[in-house]
Amino acid sequence: MAGSFSAHVRRVTVALFVLQLALLPMMAIASDADPEQDFCVADPNNPTIVNAAAGQFPGINTLGISMARLDFAKGGLVPPHTHPRATEIIFVVEGSLFVGFVSTDETLFATTLQKGDVFVFPRGLLHFELNVCDGTATAIAALNSQNPGTQIQAVALFNSGISEVVLEKAFGLGEKAVQKIEYAVEAANKKP
Repeated sequence: MAGSFSAHVRRVTVALFVLQLALLPMMAIASDADPEQDFCVADPNNPTIVNAAAGQFPGINTLGISMARLDFAKGGLVPPHTHPRATEIIFVVEGSLFVGFVSTDETLFATTLQKGDVFVFPRGLLHFELNVCDGTATAIAALNSQNPGTQIQAVALFNSGISEVVLEKAFGLGEKAVQKIEYAVEAANKKP
């Protein structure tokens, strides 16, 4: 009897060991370690965004967090963009912002935030912020990555070198319309 119990324990031990080995790769890829790089929401020369990045605050290096203060002029906009490696939470310090994101099933979740309100933009989803008050607005954004990445959709599509034929077919536009959009996006995003 002791021999069969011992054999059973050995089989269970081997089975558990094999299960652990099988699950180990999944556990290893379940995390999303952030690269040890500076954080940048947008062009560092843009006067409307002040970044709290590892370069300015070395104490946050390797902590997987970052922040930005957003100062909006009347009618100011952070255009539709994504952060592929971070969820963002925004807190309105002053003013009023119309904010929103588009889910993966193309549903828009949008609202107008007032002073003291908070909103969350899930990781990787297209989102925007627009000042809708009569004056300036200020917000604080926090992200759960020190390198969330930022991709502004208009720039990525119309100022990255994607073939005009691809854009014409994708949006059902003519050649002149695509060229007009490309010119407008390039002009709006020129470095001072």
